[in-house]
Amino acid sequence: RGLRRPFVIAAQHPAWSAALAQAAGAPPEAVRLIARHQTPPQADDFWLQRLQAADDRS
Repeated sequence: RGLRRPFVIAAQHPAWSAALAQAAGAPPEAVRLIARHQTPPQADDFWLQRLQAADDRS
């Protein structure tokens, strides 16, 4: 709680979101993308780039 809470949420957000997506039955590739959505993409990582662009707009 307190001042650390936002930092914990930011750090754990990708893992928590991926776990929720997996529990909801998302395809494995979608779960992997969600888990990685805050890491820098490689030049050829088309779907991760698209997910990050959508996330940036929301």
